Amino acid sequence: MSEKITNKFTFHGNAEAQRFERELIARFQEDSASGKDAMTAVKRLLFGLAEEDAFESFEEIGAQWAWYFGSTQQFELESKQCALDVLQDYITLQAAMLDPDVVVQMDYVGNTPELVGTRLTCIDKEFGLISELAEEDLNCIFCDEDDIEEVLESRGHNVTVMSYQELDQLIIDLRETAVYDFNRASNKQPVLLVKN
Repeated sequence: MSEKITNKFTFHGNAEAQRFERELIARFQEDSASGKDAMTAVKRLLFGLAEEDAFESFEEIGAQWAWYFGSTQQFELESKQCALDVLQDYITLQAAMLDPDVVVQMDYVGNTPELVGTRLTCIDKEFGLISELAEEDLNCIFCDEDDIEEVLESRGHNVTVMSYQELDQLIIDLRETAVYDFNRASNKQPVLLVKN
């Protein structure tokens, strides 16, 4: 089974950028409630294409597919195997037309979780993209910290084991690293750490 990645977008910007984020959520909610095909929502709602129109997913969004799964508090999409970095770039350029100083943060985690990370994007004065990323591709067994010894005994000591508590801390550390690196690389107002 392929890894599914949950991509959570946070918009740091003025009132127009915040309105754009709320409109994205509302559009996808309305589309979902209407019973339309969730697998074509991204191309229809973000790119203005019809359901039957050709769409090169990897070129346009950076993954084989992406779909909305009902989040109401934050703009979230699920994708297959890859984080939606190309789509994040596209969304950043769209949001920058409303707020040139907008920063789009994408936090993502796989369902196993095999892939975790944070990526931040903005544009410079020439509409070039600036991005910073911190991610880890994990290949280990996850369990509660109290169960690590038991897992090692049952699976052998040559496997990598990570506790869920260590995973939570890793996600926080990656987010902090991405935000720190982004703040150093961009000429924007410093992005404050957002916990998801």
